[in-house]
Formats: sequence, C-alpha cells, structure tokens
Amino acid sequence: MEISEPNGYSMEYLTEIDQSPVVVCEGDENHVDNFGRGRMNFFINLKTEQLKKVI
Repeated sequence: MEISEPNGYSMEYLTEIDQSPVVVCEGDENHVDNFGRGRMNFFINLKTEQLKKVI
C-alpha cells in the first residue's frame, strides 16, 4: 500500500488515535489555521488507501 501526501501537506510521522492509524502532516503556508499552525492529523482508510482530515 502506498499513500500519497495530501495536496499542500508533507507527511511527518505515523501514530494512532483510538486504535486507528493516523498520519501527521505539516501544511505549507496556504494550509495553516488562524494561529499559524500547519500540523494536521489524517486518518488512514485502509480499504480505500485514502486520507481523511481529522477536525
């Protein structure tokens, strides 16, 4: 399985939340919140090999 980085993000490391795999990504200058933070968690759907942003 190979999962691509979400557009505007670079993959930093893998972890888990509630026993589900998560990719932690760092956003570029266009993908930051109002406080300037770009780090975002993405759940991995193992069936579809897609990433879903954790809000």
